[in-house]
Amino acid sequence: MRLKKGKQFATTESIRDDFYHIHQKLSFHTLSVNLLITFGIMTLATFFCFLFREIGIHESNIIVAYILGVLIVAKQTEGYFYGIFASFIGVLAFNFFFTEPYYTLLTYGPDYPVTFAIMLIIAIITSTLTAKAKRETLISSMREQRTLLLYQINKSLIKVRNIHQITEVSGKSIAQLFDRTVVIATVDAKNQLSTPYIYALKNDGKPEIFESAQEMRAVTETFETGKAVGAGTDSFSDNKAYYQPIKGQNKILGVIGVSCFKQKNLSVDQINLLEAVATQISLTIERERVYEKQAKTKMDIESERLRSNLLRAISHDLRTPLTGILGATGTILDNDGVLDNKVKR
Repeated sequence: MRLKKGKQFATTESIRDDFYHIHQKLSFHTLSVNLLITFGIMTLATFFCFLFREIGIHESNIIVAYILGVLIVAKQTEGYFYGIFASFIGVLAFNFFFTEPYYTLLTYGPDYPVTFAIMLIIAIITSTLTAKAKRETLISSMREQRTLLLYQINKSLIKVRNIHQITEVSGKSIAQLFDRTVVIATVDAKNQLSTPYIYALKNDGKPEIFESAQEMRAVTETFETGKAVGAGTDSFSDNKAYYQPIKGQNKILGVIGVSCFKQKNLSVDQINLLEAVATQISLTIERERVYEKQAKTKMDIESERLRSNLLRAISHDLRTPLTGILGATGTILDNDGVLDNKVKR
């Protein structure tokens, strides 16, 4: 099957994959940056603690300064690990630099172990609560962004007036939404899957991969089974795209394919978003089918009305001459003996 080409474009505003990967594995670069932030903030906290000691501030304020450093680390880094790690750094630094004997982990005061334990517990709780609040803020922001995106797509779909426009708007919107090349196919009037349209991104590999027999089999499998297949699933897992069915009330209305050429597989959040978009598309397709059916019914009624009017007009036009002919014939028959042949003619 030869794919029809949709628009090829580069997106400027889109939801990047990492936005959805709350549980994503940290890359080496991200790990390095977070560790640098942690050590940098705790080093700065230690510097201020030395300053506090020089001007004679009580050591309890030094403890507070380290807890503040832990709080900032938890706010500026990703996950729970770095805040907890900073908590241990703060306790060890306080013991090493600010308790006698200095520059050793030994302590003379019998109360210091309790102080260290309380300091560590407070720092861990503080960092955990801060990381949790940051995570909740991210989730809330993601949900808000998702709602806004669905609203924008729905607003675009409201304006369409035929299946081709639905395919055009949907393909472009999904490509911009996920920043990936998209293929989309819908069913025709005979409930057969039409030729897919491809909406390619200039920075997302070769869209011709969608034309391979393996990818086309995945499209057919999705349409026939109504189940998602492709990259990241148990079926056609070696394929270069993820295929989502467009489910109507009683049948499958089409298939959406999202590429995984150069980027990682879709996350759970992205799959959920794609399912929501597919639901909007199915509602739009069914709405257009209802409109088309209503328009056909209206046209049939109008055709029947015109046919009836035409028959009535023909009947009226023929009735008058037929009446005259019948009257003349009756007169001839009644006066057959009186009228001559010339008059009869």
